[in-house]
Amino acid sequence: MKKSAVSLVCTIMLLLSGCSVEGPLPSISPSLDPEYKANQSFETIVPYETDSSFELAFTDATILDVSEITLQEGSLENFFSGEKSHYIAYDDNGGILFRNYDDFIIKNVNLSTGEVSEVMDISTNSDRYMMVFCYGGNWLVWAESKDEALYVGSSIGEGWAVFAANLVTKEIIKIDEENEFFPNDRTFFALPLDMSCNGNMVAFSGYEADADGVRKALKVYDLSERSLSTIATIDADDSKAFTGPSVCDTHIVYGISQMKDLTITNNSIYSYNLETFVLSEIDNSGDFIFTTASEQYIVATKPWSEDYQDTSLVIYDILNESWIFAIDEYSPIYRSFHEVGVGLSDAQICGDYVAWRSIHNTFLYIYSVKDNTFYKIMDSDEGLFTGYILYFVNNLFAWAGGSINDTNEGYYKFVLLE
Repeated sequence: MKKSAVSLVCTIMLLLSGCSVEGPLPSISPSLDPEYKANQSFETIVPYETDSSFELAFTDATILDVSEITLQEGSLENFFSGEKSHYIAYDDNGGILFRNYDDFIIKNVNLSTGEVSEVMDISTNSDRYMMVFCYGGNWLVWAESKDEALYVGSSIGEGWAVFAANLVTKEIIKIDEENEFFPNDRTFFALPLDMSCNGNMVAFSGYEADADGVRKALKVYDLSERSLSTIATIDADDSKAFTGPSVCDTHIVYGISQMKDLTITNNSIYSYNLETFVLSEIDNSGDFIFTTASEQYIVATKPWSEDYQDTSLVIYDILNESWIFAIDEYSPIYRSFHEVGVGLSDAQICGDYVAWRSIHNTFLYIYSVKDNTFYKIMDSDEGLFTGYILYFVNNLFAWAGGSINDTNEGYYKFVLLE
């Protein structure tokens, strides 16, 4: 499931914009729940009963080369310039979607033939700048505002709006936008930074405002019904913020975290069932920070040190309602770093494959939950480092980095998995 790679940074930005005032807990939106009653409260949540065995990492996992499961691999630079273009996603029809930074034309590159074709112009004829993209089921979703770049402490996301374009029908929909109730002198960044799309629904965290004030909000847009709903809200001045969300076929997963003394703490994780309209709280006795989710698994982050040098990933099995294992310094690929920490971050999940970045960025792995196997993508003897993960959509994993010996030499690579 597509998730933005700036998730943790976005969370910190949202948390820093608040103060220490305690705010209301999230509530179920009446527009999503046909059985909603006015006096319904957060206490009606059905808790998961789980076995918190997350400390039992799968240290006996197999390690294989990614070529064992690779259909195709190569450089994105063979198709377009990573410096001049924005890679967006691997679409549902076997092509890579991208756009040049100096226009609004979405283009498609066929991986088999290398043929480039124009898909559609997504310009909204405004003076806003596009900043965040996500893709799912032939729908491209993005957010834009008058801020040309994101500067912590000064950007406010002026005139923000969220759009969706159907790349087959060429229709563009405005999903949400700033209204007159947003103050011009605000000190928070209102543009939604975390978005997820599954082709039927779009979920994103941002803000909403009306005559009663401004609130942090977790919203869902139904692409079929053309309706926008709010699942949960937090007071705008609260030091809590939403993490995520990830929208899957049957549920939406998101988190709530609090910034306390520059530490992200008091973390909660929730699953909203799109079929039963039941909001459930995931057992989170380990105080994990929600990162991303697929239909069956939730991936969360556990910092073990204040400087985030020692950070683990933990995985929750939604079907079996339990934390099943962790990827950490005790995993077979990281045992030599036991004394210094591994600093895992930027996690993304696609089906049962989990990808991430480590502070030890001269080698790169992905993990198959189903097979309990680490697949090596890049080894430390290649002289390269991983800078950041691009996207992991439709089994195509893409990442960017550079040369250890030449700081001017960058790369944009991909592997297409079975």
